[in-house]
Amino acid sequence: MSDKAVMVKVAFFKGKGTLFDRIVRFITRSRYSRVAVIVGHPLASGWVSYSVDRTKGVNRLISYFDAGEWDIIELDDTSKRSIEIWFKPRIGMPPNLLLELRLPFVPHGEDIGRYTSAEAVAAALGFPCPEHFTPGKLYSQLSWDYVYSAP
Repeated sequence: MSDKAVMVKVAFFKGKGTLFDRIVRFITRSRYSRVAVIVGHPLASGWVSYSVDRTKGVNRLISYFDAGEWDIIELDDTSKRSIEIWFKPRIGMPPNLLLELRLPFVPHGEDIGRYTSAEAVAAALGFPCPEHFTPGKLYSQLSWDYVYSAP
């Protein structure tokens, strides 16, 4: 199976979550508080995904994405390899909780080796200025691209 044949999806967390999830939603005026990128096909133990966990930082994990708690957008032309190339050398880097709260003048990403979940996924997908993405803005961008992309 070629790399292009491997499915890539982006999952947006909308479940109740923690107090921090609710604060992020309130500050960003979004229904989403976290983002993960899913690569490959489902395994018996769940989906392989990459994201930024608020306690573990950048990581690769296998988990289930309950439709009641996550909205998922499937991407047509994204290479699994390009996602992994971005995430693998950054695994273990800490999260950027201050940027997630959209505090002004917070250093970000490559500048300090800290990422938010939306920033990391946007960077892995090749978006310029990924630090400007919140979960809601990334959802809007990917929804727009999906709906209005040429056949």
